[in-house]
Amino acid sequence: MKKVSRFLREYKLFSLTTAAIIIGLVLQLTSQQTAAQWLLSIVAIITALPLLWEMFEDVRSGRYGIDILAITAIVASVALGQYWAAIVVALMLTGGESLEDYAQHRARSELDALLKNAPQTAQVIRKGKTLKVKVSELHVGDKILINAGDAVPADSVVLEGTANFDESSLTGESLPQSKTTG
Repeated sequence: MKKVSRFLREYKLFSLTTAAIIIGLVLQLTSQQTAAQWLLSIVAIITALPLLWEMFEDVRSGRYGIDILAITAIVASVALGQYWAAIVVALMLTGGESLEDYAQHRARSELDALLKNAPQTAQVIRKGKTLKVKVSELHVGDKILINAGDAVPADSVVLEGTANFDESSLTGESLPQSKTTG
């Protein structure tokens, strides 16, 4: 229930559009077509208003997107009395933006988690001695010592031996990948 309320707060326009469709359908089924038409029209226009401003800014800067077509369809549908068409376009537009925003937040949190688990230090072999240095202090050509269970601190080439590496956080492959010299 907590997730649902957070979703409703985060994606207000999508939630408003969905609620209007449900209420409009109930009104339509109870023979209150006029009330349904007013509700759907008002919500479709309310949904289009913030997007209309964004569209105006996009046109001024020379960018054109699908929003222009969607907003035109909403306004034209309301003007022509096609209230259900207007609200369906509004639902598609707000739903698409909500999904895009959700995916962006999810990708950002996954990337943050990946960076949080990235190694901060590495064991480097310099002049025959093993030194522990910050990952930011690694140089191209450094020989890195990687022990079993260590995360690989930088792009590397295996110089000696073989090993299995867990690449799941990068590639999604669940099975360890075997790497050999070279």
